[in-house]
Amino acid sequence: MNNDFFNKTVSLEEIETDGQIGDNDMDITVNYATAIERELNENNFIFRSQRKTDTTVFDVIMPSDKLHLLQIMMIVDDDGDSKLRCYLASGIDLDKVSSVVKEINHLNGRFRFICLSVDEDRDVCAANDFILYGDAETAAHNTITTLVLFADIIDKCVPSLMPIIWKDSKEKDEIVKVKTGLFGSEGGVA
Repeated sequence: MNNDFFNKTVSLEEIETDGQIGDNDMDITVNYATAIERELNENNFIFRSQRKTDTTVFDVIMPSDKLHLLQIMMIVDDDGDSKLRCYLASGIDLDKVSSVVKEINHLNGRFRFICLSVDEDRDVCAANDFILYGDAETAAHNTITTLVLFADIIDKCVPSLMPIIWKDSKEKDEIVKVKTGLFGSEGGVA
């Protein structure tokens, strides 16, 4: 049995091209941001997008069972490197940092999909970094799935974290106001 499948050859004389082979006539760049924006629109998400050089920043409002809403920043660059960020609280009291960090360590072990942290300004942040690849439509669908999962896990972390943050250390029954939704004041940089 003769199998010519592996022995096929192609003659360059038979191929018609607009330019020389090797020219950059074809743009093979996958535009993930455009596909994600289309997917967000099709699924009726409330969001705002802004293009910055080779990066698109999406501010997405997600529903929350535990908080009023979650403001999630999604950053997608042209190479597919992507980030999700969500600030849960701003400027927590210095005397609460160790208790919050202890609970964050517990939650990070329980929910390995996200990374919770307290930054140098004592803000509590949830983060997830991932890479997009393949065709734009599939990558956009996977991004939306990742966004929804990210928001769901954050919502599950809130009941453990917020009582520690909100509890007034001086008066046991008094609740402290904590600023949430920080992206507007920080200029959208995560």
